[in-house]
Amino acid sequence: MAMRLVRNFVLLAVLALAAHATAGADKHPNPKPGRCGVAGQQCGAPILASCCPGLVCVPASTRAFCEK
Repeated sequence: MAMRLVRNFVLLAVLALAAHATAGADKHPNPKPGRCGVAGQQCGAPILASCCPGLVCVPASTRAFCEK
């Protein structure tokens, strides 16, 4: 029972992160103008840099990372 709750929580977190990465990432200005997230760098939160052009923010577990 407890494992099911944990699994469901992780799934909801990943879905929320994916929704933010696809819908809200463009609404937040890059916190560090002139800098962007390179491949493998964490992304998806308003305090993190957006991915560089050509990369997308891909959810993985409870975090998201810039990938091609």
